[in-house]
Amino acid sequence: MARNKPRKPAPAAPVKLSPEKYIQTKARSLPIHECLINPDWRESGMATLLISRKQPSGNLVAGIYLVDVLCLGLKNTYFFFNQTPRYYEEELKDMIFSHQTYVPCDYVLAHNIIYGAIAYAEDLGFKPQKDFAVSQYLLAEDDESVELIELEFGRDGQPCYIVGPYDNTSLIVGKLEAAVGKGNFIVVYPDFDDDFDDEDDDFDEDDEDDDEAFDDYEEVDEDEADDDGEERPPMLRNGYQIVFDSLIDTRYAKYFEQLGNRVAELHNQSKQEPDQAIPVLEELILQYPRFPVLQNYLVVAYTLAGRKEEAEHLTREMYVQFPDYLHARLTYGRMLIEKGDLPGVAEVLENKFDIKQVFPERDVFHYTEVLQYAGLVAEYFIERGDSVTAQPYVTLMEDLDIDHPYTRHVVLKMMSSRIGKGIDLGKLLGRP
Repeated sequence: MARNKPRKPAPAAPVKLSPEKYIQTKARSLPIHECLINPDWRESGMATLLISRKQPSGNLVAGIYLVDVLCLGLKNTYFFFNQTPRYYEEELKDMIFSHQTYVPCDYVLAHNIIYGAIAYAEDLGFKPQKDFAVSQYLLAEDDESVELIELEFGRDGQPCYIVGPYDNTSLIVGKLEAAVGKGNFIVVYPDFDDDFDDEDDDFDEDDEDDDEAFDDYEEVDEDEADDDGEERPPMLRNGYQIVFDSLIDTRYAKYFEQLGNRVAELHNQSKQEPDQAIPVLEELILQYPRFPVLQNYLVVAYTLAGRKEEAEHLTREMYVQFPDYLHARLTYGRMLIEKGDLPGVAEVLENKFDIKQVFPERDVFHYTEVLQYAGLVAEYFIERGDSVTAQPYVTLMEDLDIDHPYTRHVVLKMMSSRIGKGIDLGKLLGRP
């Protein structure tokens, strides 16, 4: 009898790396796709840098670096993983440079700006923002293989600290005094009141209209629930709780019951296989015309499939048909933000800047509901040029989920708006 041949061991399943681990272990081996910078970085003292690398799939990883070359070094940094070229070109670049122009930048110059500013700031007692622990791996290693360029940091041979509206000014000034001594640095106080538009007083945060209340919970996508394995206790805010477990929208309970697991499957398919999801969702919407969740998924599928006009048409239609459906309100509001229609956004918000004002009879909200509503309010005020009023809403988003894609989107828009104001340093210093 022939002996049985030993079976070959099954190949090990490939290990999926987290975005952070992928960037830390593989990003430096990827080719540079492009490097962009705001052209007035020398005059303003603030450099916004976008550096991207191409993955084998054709998608992109990218790092954003907000650099204060006058004093504080790397003030903020973010990284993006596995983004499609379309998203990168049509959304990410516009989001980062929404309030300023950008030009191509030689990578060696970008590298020297970032690492030179970090070294300058560290001598003054300031460390780079914590996310640099990951985003540094989108840069080449800082060694002799990168040409050293002599750049000026500070202003006129001194650190020049431009006070931000939310800085701990006394702490920063104290560090500067300890590092270089009193009188050996410059402190500049911009006029933050410029962020307010005193003539535009259409909104009053104390005005709470007694509109018809929404009686039931909004549906919350399961994949948006907190999935890090840790239970977060409810947060209390303005008389209501923010929870991190799923909530059920009882208004649509019969549809969830009839469709069962198909709802979650359609949600995933709309994001992962939008072209295949579209005809299925279109057919189901004819069968369930009063179930707006399906329309919301179809908007997502249209958008990801590049069918922008159909996505916009359905977004408007969904809002008209279901004005009490939170996702319809948020999706329509964000579409108007993208179009620059601020009066339209104001109409969507109805003079209500807290979700409790929209749902006065509710005492419990899911964190993604609060996060997305706060984001729409924040974007509205950022687009009005009022970053001071926007800031508390951005802070709330960061408290709820600092890594949520929408939080990152709004934080980057806030960063861009502040940089894009274009500090006239000569004017602030009283020079011609």
